[in-house]
Amino acid sequence: MGEDYAVSIGADEAGARIGAHIAEAEERVQEAARLARQLSSLRRTSHSRDGAVSVTVDVAGRVTALRIQAFAMLGSPDALASSILSCIAEAQVQAGRGFVEAAAAVWGPESELTGHVRQAVGGDRPPRPG
Repeated sequence: MGEDYAVSIGADEAGARIGAHIAEAEERVQEAARLARQLSSLRRTSHSRDGAVSVTVDVAGRVTALRIQAFAMLGSPDALASSILSCIAEAQVQAGRGFVEAAAAVWGPESELTGHVRQAVGGDRPPRPG
């Protein structure tokens, strides 16, 4: 019982295992590149209830467009500011959900990586009232 047992495999089997690992790594690189392409173009837009304000954000939540209709200026500055901030927050939530959807399409909805993305962006939160 005190003997050491070594597992030995043939060169062909070792080569096949290495080849399988390389193929898996290449597939993951392709998946990551596909996800990066999807995320680079991901944009989400939110509109105020009255249509006076619309805000578009990218996947990182950065504002890429802000549109304010002329009639928005008829209200108070505080109301306009609140409307802008609400639209930004809602668009950011939507962008986070888009990130989760893109991750789920690449890695699967139940994968550990998608779970990390979901947790990081709060992908299970309901939309904020606008």
